Amino acid sequence: QSNLPSFRLPVGYCGGQFSVVLQLQDGPLGLGMITNTFTFGRLITNTTAFPAMGTISVPTIGAASPYPAENVVSGVLGPIVKVTVTLTNITHSRPDDLDILLVGPEGQRVLLMSDCGGSSGLNNTSITLDDAAAVALPDNSLIAPGTYRPTDFQNTDTLPAPAPDRPYTTNLSSFIGGNPNGTWQLYVADDFDSFAGSIGGWYLTIQSLDPS
Repeated sequence: QSNLPSFRLPVGYCGGQFSVVLQLQDGPLGLGMITNTFTFGRLITNTTAFPAMGTISVPTIGAASPYPAENVVSGVLGPIVKVTVTLTNITHSRPDDLDILLVGPEGQRVLLMSDCGGSSGLNNTSITLDDAAAVALPDNSLIAPGTYRPTDFQNTDTLPAPAPDRPYTTNLSSFIGGNPNGTWQLYVADDFDSFAGSIGGWYLTIQSLDPS
């Protein structure tokens, strides 16, 4: 009978990881275990920004105009690895009223912000929504320019039709592995009759797997 070790061939995808665990033995004496992590191939990605032109006008209550604001993505060859969203020049006296929903070309529904910022007014403030951000949007304090995780402080709000109904998620990772090409829709609504506002523009930054 052979005492040679046996190995099972790992199975995975390019860029994925696997671990190898070795149990060391000197006769009857156990010397412990060694673990090493390896990567399948090399993960190559492309990152492209897709701007959507035009101001989004927010009324004192109800759906913004345009509704939805659309961003058509084309020419991306590989599946999505990561998505971030930037909202530029947000102006609103009570950002707590804003509900902002991103719908992907395959129907994924991510609520970027809802009931955030309280009554601390925004004046031409730009923010980026990124799952990897260190902090969530604030509940009642001022939203400073910067990068935040998507945040929903009232998980019962729904946006007016034709926006899709709940369930929503606050995870941009919902887009990972999907096809980035197609029409992305940004639904913006004001859910309390108080102040009007605007968003100067928005854009997607899409990191995709290079299939070459």
